[in-house]
Amino acid sequence: MILQLISKLKKEFSFIQGNYLILVLSWILMDFAMELPGTYYPRYGEELAGSPFIVGVIGFAAFLALASVQFPGGYLADKYGRKWLISTMTFGVALSYVFYAVAPVWHFIFAGAIIGNLCLLYQPARARICLTPSSEHVRCPRKLRASRAHVPLESEKVFANSLSDVQADNGHE
Repeated sequence: MILQLISKLKKEFSFIQGNYLILVLSWILMDFAMELPGTYYPRYGEELAGSPFIVGVIGFAAFLALASVQFPGGYLADKYGRKWLISTMTFGVALSYVFYAVAPVWHFIFAGAIIGNLCLLYQPARARICLTPSSEHVRCPRKLRASRAHVPLESEKVFANSLSDVQADNGHE
C-alpha cells in the first residue's frame, strides 16, 4: 500500500526535475525563511523605534514597489529571458534581507522591504514557467501553479514561537 502510494506520487510529480526541481526546492526554502520572521515583524519594527503606523507604511510602500515592477518585469522577461531575470533578481531579494539583519533603526527595514520588492520584478517570469511547455511538452498541473509549493507555510510559525520561547528562557525578550 505504501509502496503504491510512493510510486503514484513519483509518477504524478515526475515533471519536477532538473532546474525546475531546484527552483521548487528554493521556493520552499525561501518561503519558510521569509515567513519565519513574519510572525514577529510588527514587533521587530517597533523595537527599532518604529511606531505601528510606520510598520504599516513600510508594508504599504513595499506593496507599491511590488506593484510597480510587474509590467516592467514581464517586458524584461520577454526581452532578456526568464532564466537570467529569475536568477539575478533572486540574489537581489536575498541581499535585501541583509538590511533586516543589520538594522539598527526602522529605516533599514524600510530600505530592505523596498529593495526586496523591487527585485521581485521576476515574478511574471516565474509565473510563466509552468505555463510554457517543458522539453517533454508537459505542463505543470493547475494545482501546483496555484499553490506554488507553499508547503511549510504553517510550520514556520510554530518554529518561530519555539525560537521566541528559547530567547525568553535565555533572558531576552
